[in-house]
Amino acid sequence: MKRNIKITALLLILALAAAAIACSSAETELTTPAPMETEAKPNGDVAGEIIDPNAPKFEAEFFRIAYEYEGGKAKPVVITNAADFASVVLPNLSGETKDAACAKYGEDFFKNHHLIVFKVVFSSGSVIPEVTGVELADGTVTVNVGGRMDGDVGTCDMAEHLGIVALDNLHWPVDAPVSVVPPAAANNAAGKEK
Repeated sequence: MKRNIKITALLLILALAAAAIACSSAETELTTPAPMETEAKPNGDVAGEIIDPNAPKFEAEFFRIAYEYEGGKAKPVVITNAADFASVVLPNLSGETKDAACAKYGEDFFKNHHLIVFKVVFSSGSVIPEVTGVELADGTVTVNVGGRMDGDVGTCDMAEHLGIVALDNLHWPVDAPVSVVPPAAANNAAGKEK
């Protein structure tokens, strides 16, 4: 009987030691900081991925705006100065969003950068727009737009977003023709390639 008690006590000590080792390992894992993300997420300042890994990066952001049916696709606009930005973009924004955009895209920004501004419409307000890539091919700058939904939420409201892609003048030609490929067109093109 005493021998069984000693064995049980020894097993308990071993179990406690194993638990202590496991806890100290878990604490180390929990206290080790995760690497910081260098790219922001959609609907804010978004640094996107480039189709060509050697191509310069871009920055993109979207603002939800009032839905207006224009009877056709609005062409993208290249903006090269603060005055044009104020007349084309700012009327679509309000409040803090407008103030932040004014501060971000001022005269200093346009010394070395330009913007591609476009509108995109989704059939659900739950879709989060994102720029999936920007490339320069055959003299044309192409902006590929996608949309994602987080979770199972889906609404039936039409949602229009104003997209802004910031490009530096050194790597991206200011006078190049611009093409914006919306999500439906990108999906159809991908389906035809298969």
